[in-house]
Amino acid sequence: MSDGFKVERSVLVKESEEKIWDVLTKSEYTKHYMFGCEVISDWTVGSDIKFTGRFMGRKMYTRGTVLEYKPYEYIKYSSFDPRLELEDIPENYIYTSYILTKKDEGIEVKFILEILQDSKEVYDETVKSIDRVMIPGFKKILNIRY
Repeated sequence: MSDGFKVERSVLVKESEEKIWDVLTKSEYTKHYMFGCEVISDWTVGSDIKFTGRFMGRKMYTRGTVLEYKPYEYIKYSSFDPRLELEDIPENYIYTSYILTKKDEGIEVKFILEILQDSKEVYDETVKSIDRVMIPGFKKILNIRY
């Protein structure tokens, strides 16, 4: 890895765009797949986004900025965890995107996590996070068994 990395996962959903969008943007849902955190944002491009909550007994908090937002199509935001005591620079942020694409069988929801750090440890943790928490939690909310 030389210029950071990107982890992508897709889930096919047989629900309405409205339901999927609610799951991606409303606290009552995000706390089930974003490490126990509720999202706080008005979803305006350039506005703040915060995730706060508890996960496995630990207080969680991240902050960032809404970078792109088109309802029912895509979201992209940055996030930074000040608890990690890293320098507050773009290389230490995670860039998260959700992209919805209509398919014959339903709606594909693509989760993309981009990290600028060139670290095998960070890469491995990111893969674990998306595969063990985010995707299973998202599927559980929508009762997806496939």
